Amino acid sequence: GVRGVWPAAPINFTKARFDSRRLSAEVSARQGLRLVVIEDSGMTDIDFTGAQVAIRTIRGLQAAGIAVTLARLSAERAHRQARRTGLLQALGADHVFLSVEDAVRAFSANEPPKLPPG
Repeated sequence: GVRGVWPAAPINFTKARFDSRRLSAEVSARQGLRLVVIEDSGMTDIDFTGAQVAIRTIRGLQAAGIAVTLARLSAERAHRQARRTGLLQALGADHVFLSVEDAVRAFSANEPPKLPPG
């Protein structure tokens, strides 16, 4: 019931809709999916339009009963942009983790989240 997603590129207006459609298709194809972990170690930039598309996608998954977490958003600039655009708020502070393993473990065992500094 877990799906990992690795965008490895900026979340911006030029590709956000493509990524959203791809993720929605992958989720639709998987029965019993309960958790999507977005691994963002390669994320360096998040623009407002891209974040808004991502937020709509996240809310749609949440409405379908699928938890969405963010892991390894290590670039300081991307972290600030995720906070400023509302992306982190849409996920919820308890759905942001230092690693994919932490995200899966916390979701599986309902452990307290380990938040990145800042």
